[in-house]
Amino acid sequence: MVGLMLALVGVALFVCALRAHLQKKVVGSVKPSQAKQGMVVSVLLLVGGLWMAVPDGPSHGDAVTSVLMTIPDSESSVNKYLTGDLDDGVAVVVNGSAGYWVKDGKVFAVNGVASNMSPGIQYSPNSVNWSSVENAVK
Repeated sequence: MVGLMLALVGVALFVCALRAHLQKKVVGSVKPSQAKQGMVVSVLLLVGGLWMAVPDGPSHGDAVTSVLMTIPDSESSVNKYLTGDLDDGVAVVVNGSAGYWVKDGKVFAVNGVASNMSPGIQYSPNSVNWSSVENAVK
């Protein structure tokens, strides 16, 4: 969110600086003599803001979608879910007790509740357990 706000400030500053430069008068608080510096600063704000806005790591939304696709009748059986980053993947807890781990688009059951809700999916590696999933979604 902060990244997008910085990017918007950068765009607004660029527009004011460009208008000040072209019209040779003060626009906003940008003087014509400061227009070039204002444009440089605005580009830095824009690039920095966009860089901050790009998420790192796997998408939580994609992980939830992948988990829901493994649950038959998920529309009526899933009341809520929580997510968190875990071991280069995403931990997903469904209905407070079904633990999942999604890594590279593959869904793993972390506990028996998840295994029962999603028949046929594999269990997660031993390094990813219910305790680690609970801590990740807090």
